[in-house]
Amino acid sequence: MLKKLRSLKQRLVSWVSLFAEKPYARTTLFLHSFADSSFFPITIDITFIPIAIASPKRAFQFALWATIGSILGGIFAYYIGMEFMSSIGQSIVSMYGSSETWDSLLVTFRGELAEWTLIIASVTPFPFAIATLAAGVAEMDFGNFIVICILGRSFRFFALALLIYLFGPAVQVFLEKYSRVIAIVFFITLVLFFLFLLNF
Repeated sequence: MLKKLRSLKQRLVSWVSLFAEKPYARTTLFLHSFADSSFFPITIDITFIPIAIASPKRAFQFALWATIGSILGGIFAYYIGMEFMSSIGQSIVSMYGSSETWDSLLVTFRGELAEWTLIIASVTPFPFAIATLAAGVAEMDFGNFIVICILGRSFRFFALALLIYLFGPAVQVFLEKYSRVIAIVFFITLVLFFLFLLNF
């Protein structure tokens, strides 16, 4: 399964590079973002970054479409987790591999750290679809779920858009080399932002 996913990822990267400047790039980005947040195990970054780099002046527009697609996809996954976990949901989990990881994540979402776990998933390379699915299974407060998805995914995509707008193609190499460090910085910044809102 992992070999097939890697092969699919390589083909997808090559395909994206061919249409990054085409008029339908925005629609493709939206659809991939929706799928990435609900059932598709290949990160939205491999679509978003090349498309935004191909047209840096439109990077923020692409970030908006990626954010909308991601939020709607997250809501879809939440609904699947809440109503169809035994059928559709299990098939999605199996595409991501370890059942032990899923079980641990589900325990977390049923505990006091549910919101923080979703925040981490919303701004890091962690598979967002698994997090939104777990939130649905655990019946996480839907209002909190929506707020975190909106803030977290907006922050993630617009921060990437800003980097691409400012630095252009050089960002892609930087992101590939320091993706973990960037994810940690994103998370810390978003946590501080949430704390600010709570104390405002």
